[in-house]
Amino acid sequence: MYLGNPHRNGNVLLHGTEARLLWKAKLGDAVFSSAAVVNDVVFVGSRDHHFYAIDARTGSILWRFKTGNLIFSSAAIALGNVYVGSDDGHIYALDATSGAKRWAFKTEGEVRLSPAVWRGLVFFADSGFRASGLLYALDAKTGEEKWRFQAGVARADWVATSPTVYERAVYFATSTGYLYSVDANN
Repeated sequence: MYLGNPHRNGNVLLHGTEARLLWKAKLGDAVFSSAAVVNDVVFVGSRDHHFYAIDARTGSILWRFKTGNLIFSSAAIALGNVYVGSDDGHIYALDATSGAKRWAFKTEGEVRLSPAVWRGLVFFADSGFRASGLLYALDAKTGEEKWRFQAGVARADWVATSPTVYERAVYFATSTGYLYSVDANN
């Protein structure tokens, strides 16, 4: 990947021509989460403890939501909500249009991995320095815990990948090299 040009003006050089910048939006700090785009809105979290909704056509910030810590998690969007984790130990459900908090669920560790949504359930794991090794399933509308699964030994074997759902199985891997498949309906 080529990330500069001989003119040092910040434009990316592609096959001898300069790419045309559509827009750029200044956020409060560095961004380590991947952007999710739905209905012309870009959703992304930042180290400034905020989660942003940005107009994909103009780069204008539509709304922002403040969490209690950094955001490394990328968002999942479903059912009119945005689901995102924070290093404050919560996963949040935010209204995709307004950014209003619908609910928050507290875990034992940071929530750095991205959630997955399937058939009205949100799947995610805590991670980071206080990771418990738990995979959670919550009701996507209410945030009520439906079940949890302990992978390995807490604080010694933590969930290392974002969960993926296929048919009725949730797939994820741990820090000690195990790949798990758990019944999503439990």
